Amino acid sequence: MYFDPPTEAQIAKIRDNTGYSEEHLEEAVKKIKNWLQEQPHLPNVHDDKRLKILYMHCKGRMKKVHESLDTYYSMKNIAHEILFDRDPLKPWFKDTNEICYYLPLPSLTDELCRVTLLGLLDPSLSKYNSKNVLRVAYMSHDVRYLNEFCPTDIYIMDCAQGSPGHITKYPFRMLKWIHDFGLLHVHRNGVGNLYDYVPQRIMPNEYGGEAGPLRDLWEKWQQNLILHRDWFLENDKYKTDESKRPRKS
Repeated sequence: MYFDPPTEAQIAKIRDNTGYSEEHLEEAVKKIKNWLQEQPHLPNVHDDKRLKILYMHCKGRMKKVHESLDTYYSMKNIAHEILFDRDPLKPWFKDTNEICYYLPLPSLTDELCRVTLLGLLDPSLSKYNSKNVLRVAYMSHDVRYLNEFCPTDIYIMDCAQGSPGHITKYPFRMLKWIHDFGLLHVHRNGVGNLYDYVPQRIMPNEYGGEAGPLRDLWEKWQQNLILHRDWFLENDKYKTDESKRPRKS
């Protein structure tokens, strides 16, 4: 298991912070599944754990849950190059992960947030494929939803090797998708006040932390994605069937 297993105290604190008991979450999942059965254009292939995490991420707002599920599958009709063909044994996966990382850290913060660290391993613009970078990011996001009980995120972008040229690799619509991941804390000169948000101990060694070398963590996360290969191949089959979408009255 890549993530540190949550303790009973952490699970209890998350439930206390969100205000959702296990019974509440199970009832919410039933309602979501009932709604999915009424949507002829959506696949109905969700497991309970994924739906619980989505519900917590949406802060219990059912309308937001419905919109998120619809968007997730309808986007596959628009962004084939990012949300399809996500086989982690194909060459693009290895090539992408040799130049950048999108790394969820194993341990939670004291406030029970999941920290994801983004950055470059190789600054070469000729090797940088923005579509594949986003593909790995969305794969990581999906695997997190399958494997953890954490409703809050912090994203940290290490821009040390970045350049304006990397940003121009992204069409505007892709920048919008990046924004949708949430707020990014960007520190221009070193770590600055980074550790006001994140405990230093959970960071990679290169940041003065205790989690281990960054490249070792990145390799472990890649292996975790590869372990979910069958899930990715199966998930490639599912998208909205727009011919069956109910018309708005």
